[in-house]
Amino acid sequence: MLSLKFMGGLLGVVAMAVVIIFADPFGPPGSADDMVYVPAGKAILGGSKHSQMPGPKAHYVQDYWIDRYEVSNENYAKFTSDTGYEQPLFYDDSDFNQPGQPVTGITRFDAERYCAWAGKRLPTEHEWEKAARGVDGQLYPWGNEADLNRAYLNADAPMNVTAMDQDVSPYGVMGMAGNVSEWVDEMFVGGASCENPGTAIQISAEAKAFLGEDKLKFKAYIRGNNIQGLPHMTELAHHLWDDPNTYAEFVGFRCARDPLSQEAAVYTNRSRL
Repeated sequence: MLSLKFMGGLLGVVAMAVVIIFADPFGPPGSADDMVYVPAGKAILGGSKHSQMPGPKAHYVQDYWIDRYEVSNENYAKFTSDTGYEQPLFYDDSDFNQPGQPVTGITRFDAERYCAWAGKRLPTEHEWEKAARGVDGQLYPWGNEADLNRAYLNADAPMNVTAMDQDVSPYGVMGMAGNVSEWVDEMFVGGASCENPGTAIQISAEAKAFLGEDKLKFKAYIRGNNIQGLPHMTELAHHLWDDPNTYAEFVGFRCARDPLSQEAAVYTNRSRL
């Protein structure tokens, strides 16, 4: 039989391990470490409208962590200061450069480099949408009611990333229906999805001549509505696409990352208590 002294010591070690594992993901609100865990499982994703990811249908999505908030100017400035990376387009514009506002004026590749610097990555379309809708396929973060006043829309500039307390998903992720749209991982070329966009695609001269150069350019997906978007874009199945090298005052991003095996185990056990 274990002694009480030994058991107390063991519990202390377990408690300390839990603190170590969860210290970073539960950082201060708006910090780069403030993330939300999304368990593995099926979720109803997509929609039947032309501008939506095809669906609705069930997709199995592995577990992952995703930023609770869009990446702010304050956090992006830490990246540029640490690495010497170029500043975002609007860094000297007082309408868009406030510390708590989402960083905008960045390309998809800028977003990807920030995420890599932070030890993260861009979320996939499926991850982004599951974090926004939950598992039951609700249309908006708050449910199926088209109460667009809950999202920050029709504005001249984005608001603080932590201030959208009515635009909250079932997992507690904020600002996915409004404020700024967000780059995600997937890109496509020539009308076909590209599973490994970082890999060069060999296209014959005959194909280029037949299709034309414009149809062979990469496009990157963008999710969520924004301050300049139309009402139908607020439904979470909607997606946009654009050249990954473009930027706008209404497009930002958030990061995701894969869980460590210990995190998934501890979080699962904790949720059963």
